[in-house]
Amino acid sequence: MRRSTMMLVVGATVGSVMMVPRSFMTVFAPSAVQAPSVHPGSRVQAYSFESTLNNVLAPHVVAASDNCTNSSWLLGRACCTLAAGLAILARGSRRRGAGQRKTDVVLRRMHPSGCGRPRQKVLRRLEPFGQIPAWTTKPLLKRRLLLPWRIRVTPRPSVYKREMIEKQRIRFHYNIKDYQLREIMKEAFKKGVEYPCDRALQILESRLDCFVWRVGLAPTMAAARWMVVRGAVQVLFPEENKGDYDRIPRKFDKFHPPRNPNDGGHGGYCKPQYKNDWTTSIVPATRLEVGCQVRVSPQECWQKHGKLAHEKEPNVELPANITWDRETLQGSYLDICDWQEFSIHVDEQHFLNWFKMPQGVRRTHKRYFLGTNILIKKKYTDGRIRPTP
Repeated sequence: MRRSTMMLVVGATVGSVMMVPRSFMTVFAPSAVQAPSVHPGSRVQAYSFESTLNNVLAPHVVAASDNCTNSSWLLGRACCTLAAGLAILARGSRRRGAGQRKTDVVLRRMHPSGCGRPRQKVLRRLEPFGQIPAWTTKPLLKRRLLLPWRIRVTPRPSVYKREMIEKQRIRFHYNIKDYQLREIMKEAFKKGVEYPCDRALQILESRLDCFVWRVGLAPTMAAARWMVVRGAVQVLFPEENKGDYDRIPRKFDKFHPPRNPNDGGHGGYCKPQYKNDWTTSIVPATRLEVGCQVRVSPQECWQKHGKLAHEKEPNVELPANITWDRETLQGSYLDICDWQEFSIHVDEQHFLNWFKMPQGVRRTHKRYFLGTNILIKKKYTDGRIRPTP
């Protein structure tokens, strides 16, 4: 704003000076200036002023004609117009740049967690082995062939690459990191689980961001995550599962509960209490339990956002374990997802083989004292064999 204003003022000043008639300058300027002493025949002498009477022109000054006056006026008018145009252009570009920066920020927030991976390249590499529905809404574009007569045969992937591709398909579809998928697989490989692959996908299907995507509130899983992080979704847990703690995971649960300045008897810390009403969850990894209810925040902006999303996606197939009302923007999580209604098709053999390899799931082996749950701490023994109780 300041830059465009300065450009407008400078241009107007220059244009105003140029629009002053030359006769006005020739009449009033010579009377106030004394001619400098120069040598005869010098070039400066022709442009110097000599003292004359107020109403008499100097002998070396020629009266300005009408053509000169008109040309000066037109030149000044052109300068004013040019300055005004540049000021408007600068102001418009400034507004347009601010709008573009604001849009870019929103797009970056909605970008999938696999940042640095171009979406088209991911589709070109992984989609031949199966679709990735929640990765992007844009289809795979066909490259322009510079040498159409040249045919390149894609080599058959190795076993290692095929297993990694299957793992990457699931990771990009559910918009999670590698470490998150490994933690889920550790839980799926627990003793007593007959089908680890189905168990892992059921856990992923119970995430809050996946629920938002499956009911049609978001076009991609990244957009669903953006809605949850922004506080657009509220969760209500069933009465029989409510306890004295908050079931929605917090970022500080790994270290300590939140500080409570009113609780002085426990060192300033207290155990987070569970809210018996609708709770706004900003954690996309929130696991929904059987009987949970989910709704869009009653704020007007999120209500409009949800209805607009339903208008863009009028036909969304819901699995049997989910109910959703498009009028009230509220639904329920009735049961775990059936293996035939998963949102992505998975090759179970390749997916499980990836986590059975040494670089897959690794459990932390711990030793306890006999008959107790006291952990035997590991310490350096100068290379000697540690005693085993």
